[in-house]
Amino acid sequence: YAVPGAVAGFYDMQKAHGSLPWQRVVAPAEAYAGAGFPISHVLAQRLTVTQAIIAQDPLLAAQFMSDGVLKPEGSVAVNPALAQTLARIRLSGADGFYKEAVANSLVRASADGGRPLSLTELAAYRASQSQPRIQRRGAVNAAMPGPSTGAGAFIAGLTANVGNGEPQAAVVVGLRRNTDIVASKMDMPA
Repeated sequence: YAVPGAVAGFYDMQKAHGSLPWQRVVAPAEAYAGAGFPISHVLAQRLTVTQAIIAQDPLLAAQFMSDGVLKPEGSVAVNPALAQTLARIRLSGADGFYKEAVANSLVRASADGGRPLSLTELAAYRASQSQPRIQRRGAVNAAMPGPSTGAGAFIAGLTANVGNGEPQAAVVVGLRRNTDIVASKMDMPA
């Protein structure tokens, strides 16, 4: 496994360019994970395509299946473990992911998967900056560094609902084994 870099990247980006406190930025994602979010049409389609993979992973199955069947569009997906992880990240910044209980869980899960990460690798991880790639969809400009793990999925999720008749909002969901489900709701410009 590679060290997951999104938390460090988002934390560094918020520190450098954000105007709100980190805790206020992370709190809505924590709330969505704890209270749940409705499975959108786009997410339901993606879940259908990856159903066999989801069924093989107990964590994903618990999140998106009920009695061995995918939860339908409109049903609520709740992830209390992610809410706890986000609470740690909200309170401790990136260290809440790379140096505390979450890091220990990642080390155990990666060892169970046969490709172990170490606490040293996690604690030493630093996000890097690079030239952004710009993707334009109508009035939406999304900039993500390239090529880094997860950036393409982030842009795809961010822009998935734009221009297809759904409300001007996107739920960004990254299905990553051993790092739970990352979900946040973002208001998109008209």
